[in-house]
Amino acid sequence: PVVYVDYEPRADEPPLHMITCNNYLGGHDMMKEFIARGHRDIVIYFHHGLMSERLRGFHDAMREAGIADVQERTFCGVEHSDFDAKYILKEIRKKYPACTVICTASDNDLLHIVRAMKAMKIPWRENFTVTGFGNVTGISTVLPVATVDQHPFRLGCRAADLLIDMIENGEPDTHLRESIDVEVINAHNIPVLR
Repeated sequence: PVVYVDYEPRADEPPLHMITCNNYLGGHDMMKEFIARGHRDIVIYFHHGLMSERLRGFHDAMREAGIADVQERTFCGVEHSDFDAKYILKEIRKKYPACTVICTASDNDLLHIVRAMKAMKIPWRENFTVTGFGNVTGISTVLPVATVDQHPFRLGCRAADLLIDMIENGEPDTHLRESIDVEVINAHNIPVLR
């Protein structure tokens, strides 16, 4: 038996035993933090390898706040590419020069955007709020950013429990699909707009 951890199956895949964090809630709650602090000129930097539920959470919270052009405010990039982050950052600044938040859907994307800003000599702490998703040690503990803690230890423990249970008692008749709660951390790093 296999339990997939933090994996989003493609539509053509058969049902799988899986456990993920609540990606939708993480995206929704993070976006609500910006909106509660007065931000409305928000863009999203996303790449297709990420959980689409995060993006759906971002979009739903924006729509609930009356921000209708969520698709236009979403910039899809290439994962693990500083070059691509610079390219997308130029597009963001051209289309939304007054944006106050660049919301990324992973801490790695956050790091690429921050490096792109540094290379382009854009003082991101004064001009933008940049956020992540994942609470990756070494990024969110060093940079003054808000992020979503996915609680990977809890995910791993629960996956191990499910796998041991399947080994000892056989696979269940239905496919397991569980979700672990997440939380926005370091939200104090999001400035309040007056």
